[in-house]
Amino acid sequence: MLYNYHTHTIRCGHAVGSDKEYVEKAIKSGIKVLGFADHAPYIFACKDGHYKDQMPLNMLNEYAQSVRKLKKEYQTDIEILLGFEVEYYPNFHKKEMELLGTVKPDYLILGQHYLHEQRADLYVYAPTHDIKDLNDYVDNVLEGLRTGCFLYLAHPDLMQFNGCIDGEKKKEAYIRLCQGAKNMSIPLEINLLGLSKNRGYPTEEFFRIAGEIGNDIVIGYDAHEPQMFLQTELIEKAMLLVEKYNLNLLKEPFRR
Repeated sequence: MLYNYHTHTIRCGHAVGSDKEYVEKAIKSGIKVLGFADHAPYIFACKDGHYKDQMPLNMLNEYAQSVRKLKKEYQTDIEILLGFEVEYYPNFHKKEMELLGTVKPDYLILGQHYLHEQRADLYVYAPTHDIKDLNDYVDNVLEGLRTGCFLYLAHPDLMQFNGCIDGEKKKEAYIRLCQGAKNMSIPLEINLLGLSKNRGYPTEEFFRIAGEIGNDIVIGYDAHEPQMFLQTELIEKAMLLVEKYNLNLLKEPFRR
């Protein structure tokens, strides 16, 4: 892959390795554009902005400074971008954009891990049999994408929905998500962390639909350790999915 816009750092509390190690392993792997997109802090959550697996607010400026220092240091070897992986909560979105705007990020990606703004009480990855949960997820994600703030949608099939024996309602929800993203020309991500950890995503069911609808597709490492950039077998697995469902993979770095 020539680019990766989904790279985390130790600041989120569940990644390992130094920022420089991510850069050097990315260069070794042949990546030409590396975007750091650690989990953005949320000022509504608690006084230090650190809720669940997100960056504490007091690390925001240091994170931006570190990435920009590396951008300058490695400018002849790789292009480095400053980004964030952001949750979308409608009542707090404006304040969140104002907060992140203070460090002038190059891009944002939408990665919805929780639903409902009252302390984000529904964890998307927790298995559910309630079709309302899946439809709430789709509604929330599409509303977030409509803000125009996001480069792409990370792990779009993260919701672990196990209901509807005939699968029709689940399929309808996936179609709605894919068609909505397609209408907005916003790419969907094949998530390599999910592949590496056998988490149940990316799912063939979802990407079969994405192939039929014709969504643009990106491959995102969702790197939480530098060594992940050297695991070429993950790219090979992702490409099998691309080829099987004739997915429109964006092979070159892109901007919005």
